Amino acid sequence: YPGAGYTYTNTISDAGSVRVFEYGTSANPTGWSQLGGDIDGVAQSDNFGSAVAMSSDGSRIVIGAFSTSYRGGQTVRVYELGTSANPTSWTMMGSDIKFSGFTDYMMYGSGGNSIGASSDCTRVVVAFSTSSYSSDKTVGLFEYGTTASPSDWSQIGTNMTGEVNEQFGSAVSMSADGDRVVIGVRGGDVT
Repeated sequence: YPGAGYTYTNTISDAGSVRVFEYGTSANPTGWSQLGGDIDGVAQSDNFGSAVAMSSDGSRIVIGAFSTSYRGGQTVRVYELGTSANPTSWTMMGSDIKFSGFTDYMMYGSGGNSIGASSDCTRVVVAFSTSSYSSDKTVGLFEYGTTASPSDWSQIGTNMTGEVNEQFGSAVSMSADGDRVVIGVRGGDVT
């Protein structure tokens, strides 16, 4: 009971967390040092950090979360280290990345990488599950800083989908310039 010598701690179970480490800093030239502190999920069962990607210079990271609850599903967030407003911590770029009309489960049960990014993380490829009971996914591309939305994420192009039950989107990756994507189809039949 607070106030009676007890301390109440509000724990958010399975919210998830992401940590970034750098090797060979001036403070620790032969070891790993954490950069910018923890980046935490915000809700119970977010499983934040279930998938990650990083820019080529390590200053931006893409983090995927899939919810195992029915609170609204999957999200992807992009963070940048060392902005002018926050020089030593991670700052979120824009808002959550979500498909229009989708509130289901990103990479539900798929394991592996279901997000990929261009070398500067201004383009992101995401595999979202269209059902909590299926391993099939819808894959979409998102871009930061378009003319229509200069400080947020916009979906570009149309969604890509595979055949039923072939596990389309079980893994995704993106070229450095963000113009090409590769999509794994783990359960695809070959004839």
